[in-house]
Order: sequence, then structure tokens, then C-alpha cells
Amino acid sequence: RSSLLLGFVACGGSANPPPAADDDGEPAVAADDDDEVGPRDDADVRGGAGGPPQPRVDAGSQVDVVDAMSDAPPANDAGVEVGRAPDPMGEPPPVPGARPLFFGGGGGARYGSSADGKTWRQFGSGAGGEAPDLVRGVGYGDGVFVAVGGAFGNGYIIRSTDGVTFTRPQFSSGWLGDVAYTTRVWVAAGGNGARVRSTDGGLTWSRVGGFENGHFRRIVAGGGRFIAIGHNGGGQGMLATSADGMAWSPVRQVGGSEWRGGAFVGGVFVLASRTDCLVTSDGATFVPCGVAGSDRGVFALGGAFVIFRAGSFDVSVDGKAWVKTNATGVPGGWEDRGVAFGNGAYVGLAGGQRFVGATLAMLERGPAPGYGDLVFGWVLP
Repeated sequence: RSSLLLGFVACGGSANPPPAADDDGEPAVAADDDDEVGPRDDADVRGGAGGPPQPRVDAGSQVDVVDAMSDAPPANDAGVEVGRAPDPMGEPPPVPGARPLFFGGGGGARYGSSADGKTWRQFGSGAGGEAPDLVRGVGYGDGVFVAVGGAFGNGYIIRSTDGVTFTRPQFSSGWLGDVAYTTRVWVAAGGNGARVRSTDGGLTWSRVGGFENGHFRRIVAGGGRFIAIGHNGGGQGMLATSADGMAWSPVRQVGGSEWRGGAFVGGVFVLASRTDCLVTSDGATFVPCGVAGSDRGVFALGGAFVIFRAGSFDVSVDGKAWVKTNATGVPGGWEDRGVAFGNGAYVGLAGGQRFVGATLAMLERGPAPGYGDLVFGWVLP
């Protein structure tokens, strides 16, 4: 077994890097469903000197944010030392004959699939800008791969069961930023609070949730619960939660800046923005993670939460106690959400290259599409 989760090479601690400039080019909150105007407010507001950024909650928020616990337990319920875990071996195929598949999309109207993370089959028109078939997020669940996107008042969804042939369901929605699956339910979320739901494997979709003064950029799912996250008209973090994808909590301001990513591991959600990092198990009470946020978001890799930074990483098995080290061999600029683990391999996309390896300390690199989102799943027989 490796001494640290993910097989990283530890080279000592490092200070937090300065926040990276926003480069996704997405406009701010629209005045209506059909237009998006004005730059996003991505001001970097941090907490007091010597401590992590503190989450912000508006006076009317129904979300409880409590102080981080200073007496966090040294081990989880399974007896695994905090910040460490068994060597990641990957989950076995769900059924005999299932084939592993990485599925990615983004960086324009592009999406593609790969059995090993090295050789990719690419699809899509390749159009740039606010194309009607712009891909913004991808997801996987129960043998189905889904990509979502679109522009302005037009949402876009495609689905596949093999990563090669795709169908496009018909539905009505504004653009969609991300998609997630749990307990036989798919939900996609996007511009002006748009949310659509499917209970038949992504074949048909219905709209849930109304117009909001903000955009959902990411949706995280696990244990039957969904958390849609993004930013409001002032560039501050906003979120909404649901236990079934149909009935949603009111949209609330939580955090000082746009939520960039989220992950679910072992009954716990972790959300990350440039200024904040929060952990929750119920979607109502949020505890500060105890580490700074990151514009690269947070990933669920090898059974743990991982936050990448320029030349370093933070890792946690419970979202509260973290180990931070420098890391060699890990690119400093992973694409927005372009890292996945499956079938014993880590696959990352950065700067027009792919990085593949059994550990993140020993990565083979080569040319690859610059997809902004990446998931791992199984093609079922």
C-alpha cells in the first residue's frame, strides 16, 4: 500500500497559491431566459489572515453554517486514518462483460469517449462560442452516459449507452451547466435556475424548478440527494437541494463566490469555491472544511475528496480533516472538472494533454482533447 491516498509523492507542505483568473468565458446572470449579459463578478474575497476563508450566508438564509470542529476524530468509522486510505483499486464491473469507459465533454461543442484514457473517439460539431450544441457538463449512471449544455434560451442533452452512438431527447429548457445521477433519477441544472429531471434513463426530461436570479454551474448527487450550486446575480455562491430531484428547497445564498465544484463520498458532500470550502451530510447544515477553496473545485477520487492546487493537493476521507502536500508529476492546471478515476487508472486532462497512470505520481502524458468535464462509467452488455 502507498503511504498516502492516490499514490502521490509527498514533498512537504506549501502555502496556498493565489487564485487563478477566471477563464471559462461564461456571462453573468441573465436579465431573462433568452439573454446573458455582462461579466461575472469573480472577486476573490478571503478570510482573516492566518485562517481559511469563512463562508458567507445572507441574513435570510435557512442554511446553518457552524464552526469547524477543532477536535475532529483521527479516524473514520472504518478505522482508516484521516487523510489516508487503501490503495485505490477501482470498483469491479457491475455485471460480467461490462466494459470500462471514460466519457468527456466541453471546451466547445465537443464530446468523446475512451476505454483507457489514452485513445479517444471524438464527436460533436466542434463549434466554439455560445453554440447551440455547446457541451458544458457530463455524467454517468447505471449504464447511461449523458452530456448537457446549450446556449442562451436553448438547452442541449445527448445520451448514450456505449459512448459511440448518441440520441438527443427533446425537451424545453434554458442552457444546462451540469448533470448528475442517483437512485434511478437524473437531474440537470443550468442558467437562471433551470432544472430538468428524468426517471427513465435520460430518454425523456421534464422541467422542475422556476426562474432564478442566478445560474447553476454544477450539480452533485449521492445517497438519493441532489445539490445544485452556482452563483447569483452578484457573483456570490448560491445553492438549492432536493431529496428526489422534483421538490427543491428555496435557492439560497451561501458562500462568498461562485461554487466551482462539488463531490460526494461516503454519505458526505464537499463543495468548493475560490473563497470557501464547506462540508454537509444533509444539505442543510454546512461545516467549513478547514482548508481554503480552490478555483479547480473538488473531486471524488479513489474513495476520498481531493482538492488540486498549483503543484499541490489536499486530500480527506471525511471532508473535515485534510492532509496537504506538494506533488510532483501532477499538472498545475487540470481542466475545470477534467479528472476521473476508474478501472485502476487515473485520467486527467490539462493543456491539450492527457495524463494517465495507476497513481498520480506516475503519469504517462500524450495529446488529448481539452474536455472540461470527465466521468468514468461502464458500458453494460
